[in-house]
Amino acid sequence: MQMQKKIFITDEMKLEGSALAQFHDSATKSGMVRAVAFPDLHPGKGHPVGAAFLTANIIYPYIIGNDIGCGMSFFQSELKQHKFVADKIARTLDDLESPYEDAAVHASHHGISDLKFPRSVGTIGGGNHFAEFLRVEEIFDEEKFCGPGLSKKQVYLLVHSGSRGLGNSILEEYIKNMNSAGIDPQSDTGTKYLHEHNYAVTWAKFNRKMIAERIGEKLRSQFKLIFDLVHNSIEELELEGKTHYLHRKGASAFNRYAIIPGSRGDFTYLVYVPDSNLDHLFSLPHGAGR
Repeated sequence: MQMQKKIFITDEMKLEGSALAQFHDSATKSGMVRAVAFPDLHPGKGHPVGAAFLTANIIYPYIIGNDIGCGMSFFQSELKQHKFVADKIARTLDDLESPYEDAAVHASHHGISDLKFPRSVGTIGGGNHFAEFLRVEEIFDEEKFCGPGLSKKQVYLLVHSGSRGLGNSILEEYIKNMNSAGIDPQSDTGTKYLHEHNYAVTWAKFNRKMIAERIGEKLRSQFKLIFDLVHNSIEELELEGKTHYLHRKGASAFNRYAIIPGSRGDFTYLVYVPDSNLDHLFSLPHGAGR
């Protein structure tokens, strides 16, 4: 498979030069097969955010960074829009960053027997992570909107968070031994990293669920998960009879329905994605700001 690079932007868009430099530098690493940049490409710590990279016979933990499993979960609540009072809700949700005491109990129900970093479960964290309530402003395709059982009358919750200190501890251990070099995924080091990576992805998904759970407890409302999209991960793929590794950093895994949040205070978009292919590495932009 010949090495290819693609950048998906419109003529009106301008990308930061440092982000493009990071993208091109990352795409030249050993074992790179394909690299794709999305419209929300911006500089990261050594490697860009808003891109996906496909490799053969090598993985680069440093590309996806320390927040392994970071992603967004979209929930439908039982709350009705006409009864939703923002100021009252804000006063009720005043301690979401404190440890969630029921985390271990919930973990066992979700198939997580050995819960690491239990005091971080159910917390949002810093940076651009958030939990925000959404209401429907406009529907462009009624049939597609109703497909997953959505209703214009309901209030929705979008949670953006990751693996907190767990993911950071995994990357730090890797950097201590390997710096930022790539590793053979079949080696002892590679196998160990991928095992810990997969646990961190599961932990991050569980964390987002628990954020919604504790919000629901405070508001006395159930929150139904519509979908969860991970945008920091390494995924194993079989292509042309060979094993490849798809690195996503700030790029969501393909899903029929996806969420694209804007900058704080701007619109968030729920979109329907008709298909996905190798051309854009089975990935989607993870945002339009923030």
